[in-house]
Amino acid sequence: MQILFGLSLQEQAYPERVEGVDLTLGETGFLTWVEQQLGIQHEERQAHLRTEQYRQVLAAYLSQESAAFFADSFQADAWHTTQVLLSMRDELLLAGWKFQAAEKEAPARLRTLAKIERIAEQGQVAVLDKGFAERFLFIEAALRLRRLPLDVLHLNEPEDLLPVHWRRLLSHLRAEGVKIQPIELPLPPRAEQAATDLAAYQSAVFAADGQTGAQPLRADGSLMIFRAASDGDAAFFLAKLARYNPDWQPVCLVAGEKSTVLDVALIQEGLPSLGIPSPSYARPTPQLLKLVSQFLFEPIDPYKLLEFLSLPSKPMHEVLARSLADVVAEKPGLFSPRWNATVAQFRLRLEEQIESEPNPKRAADLRTELKQAMQQYDFWFRRKRYERSRDKVPARAVAELYDFVSRWAYAQIEQLKERAKRMDERAEWLEAQEETNVSGIYRARAQAQQARQAQPPHAHLAALSAQISQIVGTLPAGGATLSALELERIIRSLDQPLPVAIRPREVGHWQYATHSSAMTAGCSELIWWNFTAQPAGSIFQRWYRAEMQYLGAAAAAPDVYTLAHSRQLWQQIRPVQSVENRLILVVPDSVSGEEQKMHPLWSDLRSIWGEQLQRISYQIRPFGYEEQEKNEWLQQFFALPLRERLPQQQRQEEGTFLQISPTIAQEFGREEESHSSLEKLFYTPQDWVLQHQLDLRASPILSVSNEQRLKGNLSHSILNKLFENLKDAGIQWSPKFVESWFEREAQAFIKEEGAPLLMYGKESQRTDFLRRLLRATQTLVAAIYADGWKIVGTEQELTGEIAGQKLRGFADLVLQRNKEWCIVDIKWSGGKSYQNRLSTGQDL
Repeated sequence: MQILFGLSLQEQAYPERVEGVDLTLGETGFLTWVEQQLGIQHEERQAHLRTEQYRQVLAAYLSQESAAFFADSFQADAWHTTQVLLSMRDELLLAGWKFQAAEKEAPARLRTLAKIERIAEQGQVAVLDKGFAERFLFIEAALRLRRLPLDVLHLNEPEDLLPVHWRRLLSHLRAEGVKIQPIELPLPPRAEQAATDLAAYQSAVFAADGQTGAQPLRADGSLMIFRAASDGDAAFFLAKLARYNPDWQPVCLVAGEKSTVLDVALIQEGLPSLGIPSPSYARPTPQLLKLVSQFLFEPIDPYKLLEFLSLPSKPMHEVLARSLADVVAEKPGLFSPRWNATVAQFRLRLEEQIESEPNPKRAADLRTELKQAMQQYDFWFRRKRYERSRDKVPARAVAELYDFVSRWAYAQIEQLKERAKRMDERAEWLEAQEETNVSGIYRARAQAQQARQAQPPHAHLAALSAQISQIVGTLPAGGATLSALELERIIRSLDQPLPVAIRPREVGHWQYATHSSAMTAGCSELIWWNFTAQPAGSIFQRWYRAEMQYLGAAAAAPDVYTLAHSRQLWQQIRPVQSVENRLILVVPDSVSGEEQKMHPLWSDLRSIWGEQLQRISYQIRPFGYEEQEKNEWLQQFFALPLRERLPQQQRQEEGTFLQISPTIAQEFGREEESHSSLEKLFYTPQDWVLQHQLDLRASPILSVSNEQRLKGNLSHSILNKLFENLKDAGIQWSPKFVESWFEREAQAFIKEEGAPLLMYGKESQRTDFLRRLLRATQTLVAAIYADGWKIVGTEQELTGEIAGQKLRGFADLVLQRNKEWCIVDIKWSGGKSYQNRLSTGQDL
């Protein structure tokens, strides 16, 4: 058996298949294969559990040694500190150290890690699950007893650049008779022998002395640089170029962050999809992971609540969630009168459908739907919540929340599978009919595909939710609690972008690799997509000199940081070595809206040709024209997309009009108008016609009310209740009594309808609002009593007639004194807008 092994071959490598090679494996894949061959059963435990278990071990050590070197970091961020220390512990384990440190001889940090390891080995605090390090050492010991069915191991990286544990394993395999075959790519020619620009560049990159020197630039097309303002412009141009050159089949190196920009551009041009899975945090289903934790705390974040209710897929009835989202957008909070009325209306509507449904099966389904909807509502909103800034949440409450989400996600997967099966069966049935219904078949196949594509996000959510429950389950039994910050840290550490492909890989696609060192064979042409600097790891040595000397004496020294640097340099130059005829470097100024820095190999280009690089650089201008000489240069090698000037089209009528019949008022007559509709009729009649005659309304965009509108709504709600109480009181309220009532009731209204004012950082705005509203309320109440007015009611319906047209509206407050009436309209405004309109004679 022959295996191709490389540190960066976990994902897509070029070529996809190598003749004679049975498997292409990365680190984890090779370890799993060896375990399978040796019959070792490895329990699938995630890294997050090890982190939590080791965190408990560290906490136990700190309870004994509070002055440990990591104490301050652990107090500031326990989770991240644990991850770093756990990686250090695994590195020492892989290097061969047994954690047997003499108390005086070993450096302080190694003594500390040895003591922590003894606590972990005892298992009194937490049993540490096996990770990559333990699995590797176990198979290394097992291989001394058994031999692998492996004949040749093709090695991608040079053996001397591999980490110490892999070098140790390769030595053992070689001793057992396994042939270690390095992958050799042709070395570039010497500078004086370079016949093309590409060869000159390759010889400069691989110059042994690092001295490149100036070279003549031939502009022969073997080396091209495509510059663009953004990766979107570059993708658009490459896709056009591929369509105009159908025989062009380069290899593509998608380095760095895997983006679907190029894939989307190719699909839009009708070309085969690459099928690149692009990771993203922005997909709706994984967003639930962060949103559901908001239901554990109060005050609840109305913005996160609105996001939860607006998600396309959520563990809540869609109709009820949408109705509550409309309430939250207008009155952000929980359990306001409108909120409770919305829930009651939803229940009543479904109950009426159940009673009127003649089909018993359909009625039973509706009854189950109503029961499930109300159970979900009670689970999310009728639960105990904890003060965000003061309380801690019991671990069982967190586990209950994420267990619910996990079970819901798995149930959704089963429903999606069933839907995909039904749609496939329908498509097959339509295909079997005598008259082929092409559109019906297409719709059925498309719906089946959509159902299949929706399954991975739900599986991702279910797995992450289960992981959070597992972490919480490892906490010490009896009274385990988590603060809001600790829970957020756990969620952030687990939350990973979900990789999803827009389309599956299609026949005839460009072959591609997703890592610079995944080029395991030579290729004729290579497009280096996004030839920009990629994030590098730490450049500092993790271990101190004294620690390295101590570990070296114990034959357990980890790799020095220069080895990682050398390996990174080898990975960077690997693509240059793999190209034979043409290398195209795509250099966008920005990727996904972020400004980019030049790739380190750009300096080699500049050192050879300097400003002459302009001769082989093509500036992609999607909305402009490149210089004629550059077009002529590129036309030697490619058929360029044609730029055509579209002919001007003169419309007979300028502008856009909607012809409305003059008799539309009679056809859609309105018996009643309101003051707001009349204002539209007088000042913007087109809006009046569209809204009140044609019944065309703008689609509402769900967003929490801005601060001014929020304060206005709160003012109306508070004053309505106040004046209703004053009307029924029978006696006059003193200013002190008004103040005591106001302080008691206003807080309840803010919780129900003004939750944004309860958020962190809004204390001053909330206090100022309540102070100003109280002062205005006391002034209004005093004026009503002083002038002898009687409160008739609030939100009173008023009707009347003007010029034969019936009017209907609502008054905020109606007062009466003898035969006099006073209509009070309550407004909240930050400035003097209404005073200015009154003083200037404008209509109110």
